[in-house]
Amino acid sequence: MRTVLFFAWPQFDAPETAFWRRLRDALQGLGLRLVLATDSTPPADLGVDHVRVPRRLDATWPCGGSPFGGPLSRELGLETAALLERESAWGEPGLVPAVDAMRVRGIDGVAAYWGAVLAWLRPVVTVIWNGQHTPEMVLASLCRAGGCPVLIAERAPVPRALFVDDIGLSSASAVASRPDWTTADPERWAAVADRVTRRLATGGFTWWEQPARSGLIDLRTQLGVPTGTRVVLFAGQVDEDTQQFLFSPHFASNLAAFSWWLEHVRGREDIFVLGKHHPKSTVSPAAYRRVLAASGLPGVWIDDVNIDDALAAADRVVLVNSTVAYEALARRVPVLVLGQWLIGGRGAAYELVYLDDADDLIDRWIHDRDAVSQAGAWTMALAYLLENALYAYEPAPVTGGMHAADDLARRLEERGRHSPGWTAPEALIAASLRVGPESREPWWMPWDAEWTIRLHERMTADAVEWQRWQWMRETIKRARAAVREGRRLVVWGTGEAGRHVGVLLRGVGVEADAFGSSAAMPGVTFLGRPVLSPADLVVDGSGASDYVLIATAARDEVAAWLETRGLTTPRDYDAFEIDDVLAAARTHHHETFRRANAAGGERGRD
Repeated sequence: MRTVLFFAWPQFDAPETAFWRRLRDALQGLGLRLVLATDSTPPADLGVDHVRVPRRLDATWPCGGSPFGGPLSRELGLETAALLERESAWGEPGLVPAVDAMRVRGIDGVAAYWGAVLAWLRPVVTVIWNGQHTPEMVLASLCRAGGCPVLIAERAPVPRALFVDDIGLSSASAVASRPDWTTADPERWAAVADRVTRRLATGGFTWWEQPARSGLIDLRTQLGVPTGTRVVLFAGQVDEDTQQFLFSPHFASNLAAFSWWLEHVRGREDIFVLGKHHPKSTVSPAAYRRVLAASGLPGVWIDDVNIDDALAAADRVVLVNSTVAYEALARRVPVLVLGQWLIGGRGAAYELVYLDDADDLIDRWIHDRDAVSQAGAWTMALAYLLENALYAYEPAPVTGGMHAADDLARRLEERGRHSPGWTAPEALIAASLRVGPESREPWWMPWDAEWTIRLHERMTADAVEWQRWQWMRETIKRARAAVREGRRLVVWGTGEAGRHVGVLLRGVGVEADAFGSSAAMPGVTFLGRPVLSPADLVVDGSGASDYVLIATAARDEVAAWLETRGLTTPRDYDAFEIDDVLAAARTHHHETFRRANAAGGERGRD
């Protein structure tokens, strides 16, 4: 049977699980087999053919080596440097020199694995979730090289539904690029859009798990909002999300967008700021609260209130490009969008295109000067999406007539109708046949004890090395997150390890505010920063204390002292393995270490 491969990021809740089964059945009726590829184990009773695959590059330990005569990425024309740059820019920077070296091998491992899966299944069409992470981009490249059509899927702006497009996501999709958004059956799809709007407006219908909805809370009264003051909801987002990474041209983070917006409404006496924390955000709510407090505007940043309660209290909504925009528009609440989004340019909301127009745009939004035209534009845009790109997890009678699994099955069948199935490209075949110094035998004989021992030793060494550098990277990431939250970063240690940690942090854009030493003297500096004594640390255990990175051989003693002061790891401090720091400086001579060693500087004691 001809195969449809669907690389997905499922949640496997009840509606979605039922959707996969219906899609399986609908495809079978068209002579196609559905194979679901995920990085998680599906429910035992799912009943859909399944294969486990890596979703993230760092989930792949590059053990052993390529079974081919050379790097598979090179043979297929994959731009390894571009993939590494994408990986680094998108919330997962290498941070440690060794990580990128391991990732290069990881890319080849992912390509080899996907090549085997494709050769086994020979799909006539492949659907790839998101399509912007390295394993997804490798899969797309392999599919196209082998003549297999590719579609891109993502969670739809309407909860419990998929967005499926021929080329990409959001404003980079084929749907968004079409200039004419008229529907083939206007009456039908306007009616469906109206029913979907009403369902969104009733609440209890959102993507992410939320705090329990009270239904009894009047947030305006509870928060003491004066009569006549507009409550403006800022809907928080996840910085690592595709919408923030690819479709936020003005702001590097959600916190940066919030800070910018506060600056442009500073001094207004007619608004109350209600900030809603995203349930999956990795940035502490405290960071947003500090920015809000510094603005002088009345308001709160909350993380324990349901989005429906927040929307019920909101007179205006501002966000980068969260799906909360759709929930707000369904409630006829004026929305200000600070990034790019799927229905951008269709007149459904107030949109920040040019920073120079910000003040006029914000004033129009606050006073809702385009209310009439936007209401009609919202209905037309939603109707077009419903007709062309959205597929509900639930059956049509439940969703008010949305496309469902059987409609998606027909679209996939049509797309793969003339596809002969994936065929290995010549480059892959040539690489498989070639024998060279980089190749390692991918097979073994049960009685070949020497080969087995060598393989075990090599894989163990690779795994230990991979884990070693990943641990160091995670330590740096936690320190960077603390700095972004406004906390003072103190590297404890003024010896060789402390020096290398300070330089390593600078190399990834993080600056230590101070260094620490039990023998600190007044006025002493290290790498241009003050050296603190234990008495100088802010260690109140409140989550706003100094963040301490231990880089000294006396790590256990320093950690024990911090614990007695109420600090905990990794919330308030973390520690480096000294041998790893020295190995990174000694073995991986990247430019930042070379400059530091050449520059010299003050020396102190641990």
